[in-house]
Amino acid sequence: MAVVFTNNAIQAIRGAAVGAPEYSPPATDALWQRGGQSLSYRATPSLRTVVDLLCRNTAQLGLHLYDRRDADSRHRDRESDLARLIEKPNAIYSRFDLVLRLVQHYGIFGEAFWLKVGPHGARTELRAISPRRLHPVMGAWGPVAYVWDADPYRRAIPLTEFVRVWWPDPDDDAQACPQLETLRGLLTEDREAARHRTNLWRTGARWQGVIERPKDAPRWDDGKRDSFRDQLESRFSGSAGAGEVVVLEDGMTYKECSWSPEQAQAFEMRKANAEDITRTYQVPLPMAGILDHATFSNVKEQHKHLYQDTLGPLLAQIEGALNLQLLVEYERFDSSYFEINVQDKLQGSFEEQSSSLNAACGRPWMTVNEARSRMNMPALPDGVALAPQPGSGSPSPPPPLDEPLDEPAQGVH
Repeated sequence: MAVVFTNNAIQAIRGAAVGAPEYSPPATDALWQRGGQSLSYRATPSLRTVVDLLCRNTAQLGLHLYDRRDADSRHRDRESDLARLIEKPNAIYSRFDLVLRLVQHYGIFGEAFWLKVGPHGARTELRAISPRRLHPVMGAWGPVAYVWDADPYRRAIPLTEFVRVWWPDPDDDAQACPQLETLRGLLTEDREAARHRTNLWRTGARWQGVIERPKDAPRWDDGKRDSFRDQLESRFSGSAGAGEVVVLEDGMTYKECSWSPEQAQAFEMRKANAEDITRTYQVPLPMAGILDHATFSNVKEQHKHLYQDTLGPLLAQIEGALNLQLLVEYERFDSSYFEINVQDKLQGSFEEQSSSLNAACGRPWMTVNEARSRMNMPALPDGVALAPQPGSGSPSPPPPLDEPLDEPAQGVH
């Protein structure tokens, strides 16, 4: 709250704005690259909503390893050391945690790393490392090694010891170009608006302006002016001063000189920023909670769009990186492949799935014990066979003609 005392001229201004310089950081600003991106993720709700949406929905999907038996046969590998490594990357991370960190780093920094621990072709652990903690050692064609700042000896770790997924910069294919680089100005605007709102409520968002004294009023010395200002701020600033009535001295007038949140269009600005962030990550707006034009039918279709058009390319990129940078070590690049199982999220409701499968095979397709296992119930001795197709069983034969019919029941007399 700015308080100004006038006597034909401005005498004192407390908290006056001095005119902040225009914020236009260079594209290679080290502070932004090494700290601003993480800060924006922590401090911007709409950004975190979108990044966490991608993280959780990708990590939920299964990461399967398949062997090619022949042109038309595939077998899921569950027993090899590589398959077990994916399911249990280390003693701390589950597969869900490892994939979540991969997509989180990718969404914030534009690149993500897994460190492969153990000898070549016999890895024992996979660990996610933040790109902020890795410093590239450049070669003619890009990074050839990385220095991990957690290593006290600052040893260079060869590129072959990492699984790396990145979005290339248009000018330098070896460097990453995160979406946050495009959103930097918008995020700065959103952060400054949040600071303004916080300061507005902290100092008391009840009234803002200047207090004027009559021009013929006696001149105040510094002590009287500071005393009046301190009493005014201690009494009426903050939440404790909400609803208090300000009583000014004779001749003083109050002039409002601030914009209300409605005049500043604060809500519209936050809403527009959230939509721009969501569109930059190519996420359907209803999936991020922006439901202005959402209906039940289009939300259902947008859910499919999320996995087909938004996550589909990202999943293909992750699969390609694992096939090229992990399977090659085990000499299985030509005979095996990784695949992220997205089918479970695209199958629709249980009723739709059951109807389509029944129409495809023309008969019941699950045994009683298979259905009971899904409900965590014990198996039955006679529940191992499929039930006959409805209408295919033979009716019971009629009794022979020479057999006597049952005697009718005798009535009660």
